[in-house]
Amino acid sequence: MRALHVFPFFAPDLTNGAAHYQLVLSQRLAARGVEVEVWTTRTRELKATAAFGLEWPDADDLSARGEVAGIPVRRFSASCSPSRRVGRLVSRAVLRRWEKENEARGRILAGSRNQVDEMHRRATARPRIIDWLSLLGRGPNAPGLLANLVRHGRRYDVILCGYAPFALPWMVSHVAARIGTPCVLLPLFHPDDNFHHFASLYRSFARADAVLTQTPYSTRLLTEWLPAARPVEIGVGVDPSAWQSAAIDGARFRARHGLEGKRVVLLVGRKEPSKRWQVAVDAIERLADDNVVLVMIGADADGVPIESARVRYLGKVEADELRDAYDACDVLVHPSAHESFGFVFLEAWMRGRPVIGNRLCGPVSTVIDDGENGYLASNAAEFADRIRMLLDDPQRAAALGAAGRRKAATRYDWDAIAARVAALYEELAARG
Repeated sequence: MRALHVFPFFAPDLTNGAAHYQLVLSQRLAARGVEVEVWTTRTRELKATAAFGLEWPDADDLSARGEVAGIPVRRFSASCSPSRRVGRLVSRAVLRRWEKENEARGRILAGSRNQVDEMHRRATARPRIIDWLSLLGRGPNAPGLLANLVRHGRRYDVILCGYAPFALPWMVSHVAARIGTPCVLLPLFHPDDNFHHFASLYRSFARADAVLTQTPYSTRLLTEWLPAARPVEIGVGVDPSAWQSAAIDGARFRARHGLEGKRVVLLVGRKEPSKRWQVAVDAIERLADDNVVLVMIGADADGVPIESARVRYLGKVEADELRDAYDACDVLVHPSAHESFGFVFLEAWMRGRPVIGNRLCGPVSTVIDDGENGYLASNAAEFADRIRMLLDDPQRAAALGAAGRRKAATRYDWDAIAARVAALYEELAARG
């Protein structure tokens, strides 16, 4: 069984949830005997010069050919990225269309009952030129990758491509259909994010032979919206052995950062508006307790200063220190507006820590069982209230954390996920 995996990025040191997911899934499939090869760009970190003006620069340390964790990797330059001027013009056109939709139909209220369905309705009603412009502006536009896919794609039994909101799922699914190779998409779809709602992406979902989903929520949406699509719910995996290591030491993390005797609230994720990190900061400020510290870990994507003496912002950290941070915290908060799942919840649960997630994010609301292994909250006041409840009742916090650990260990297993994907590959290859 030969499988070609096509991803926007692929490197061992990328720490975001999507990059981690595609790396581990590829590794686990290879361990099961699937002959996996990865094609990707030479970009380590894209640059956003406008909402739909993404630059994909080549990284000097990423060669055209190599290996990652024993998996052969071939990299192509995304050499057809639009200029900054074109990116601004494209963004202006798409955003103007969105504004016209708001004027005609009203602004979509985040967290409202009809939010996601209304995003879908608007996406399907737009003229196709808006879709073409959005694809151009997002990229990656890698002509060498597509040309080689046309010439050599038939050598593979199946092609897996990720992920939204980038243009690769549309491009690769189109080529795969043309050459007759079964195509599986891993969109890591964020239903609450307007940038994930374009008819071109929907068409790629319907065109693919299967679409891998992470939650019942996303599976239901795709089933309702796209009768021609085949969503296959596989979830998200966690490696228990990595989180049960005796080397993990929360006390070491507290000593390193001067947190002895403090109550630690942890936030893990890129520091950008969609993660709603300011909600967590506001919640900590509402507590007005100098003994409670918010520790933030993740790359600084927005560059906005954090104006709170109760916050320790550490930026990106190594994997060992991240695991120590989970062990050191009293509770994990994740107010993010847009998620396909929320991988950080599994990581916190594996250290027996309770979690608080965003009630208004559909996928998150189906991952956390409110009051059983964590809490759901929507705004800073609610997050502050739930944090205080957990800090004031350590027994309750421990019980929720233990329930979360049981759920993570029994329901989210990478080996089971890889086995299901490998079986899907075999089925599609036999059909083809």
